[in-house]
Amino acid sequence: MAGEMAKIYQSEGLGWRLLDRLLFLEALGRLDPALGDPRLHAESWVPIGTPKLKRETGAEKSSGSWLAERLVTVQEFIEFIESTEMKDDSLWIDMPPSILAGRKLLPGRIAKQGRHPNWPVVEIGVGDAIAYCRWRTRLRTDGKIVRLPTSSDWQMVMTSRTLRFPWGNGQLRKGEEAQINWIVTGLGHPSPVGAFPHHPTGLFDLVGNVWEWGIDTRVAPRARVRRFSVFGLSFQVDAAKWGRKNNLWTIPPPHLEILGYPAIGFRCLLTDYDVKISSVDFSRRVLPSRSAKEAEE
Repeated sequence: MAGEMAKIYQSEGLGWRLLDRLLFLEALGRLDPALGDPRLHAESWVPIGTPKLKRETGAEKSSGSWLAERLVTVQEFIEFIESTEMKDDSLWIDMPPSILAGRKLLPGRIAKQGRHPNWPVVEIGVGDAIAYCRWRTRLRTDGKIVRLPTSSDWQMVMTSRTLRFPWGNGQLRKGEEAQINWIVTGLGHPSPVGAFPHHPTGLFDLVGNVWEWGIDTRVAPRARVRRFSVFGLSFQVDAAKWGRKNNLWTIPPPHLEILGYPAIGFRCLLTDYDVKISSVDFSRRVLPSRSAKEAEE
């Protein structure tokens, strides 16, 4: 039954009223706890081009990359916790003690989100998101790497010359007509992945719903400093004030790197190259910016 429901939604669901979409997807996520939301069973990646990688790796080369169509869900993150039992230290290698300490609290935080299995997982520290990506990499047999997107990856998606705004060419709408889950939509919480029309690239929830962890590489390579940013805005944000493509990012306070935040999740990137992470990346800052909390006030 869940499979048939998923097919119905994928063929016509985005044409329904917003409330109907939300109720249908909530039911779909809970219908069969063992099966979960059938829409999430198959991987779906959207190509984002072949960026120059000099700033990330120090080497001039190009590589194709694919961004996950949807945010990582509660259901998917629970699979990660159950599979690893949070005991594989190699997934958290090169992370500081503060991140490792926060890992102990992770199963309890995620368990509380289990009532909404197809919502984006939140309250995830950036170290936990990186560990999840490393786990996904190990499951692959094609040699591809799964990691968080960088700021360069993000800009490739958001700087399409054919789009006036990150959600398309039209002005943002409210309530039932909303194109994204933002503050004026009125939900006050995350929504099931895929409940809103996809970005023109084919990516769901690229703007709105929850912020997304990413690796910020907008510093000089010789500085040997990398910071973590969040991209894409959330259900708590007035997106109309953040309408320009290059403004959809901010640097969260350091403690959120450990414990996460109820409006921060993540999505994965599939690529041929990795971006090295070291313990100093979790504690150093280069440029001032508003915090995620300040941006949402």
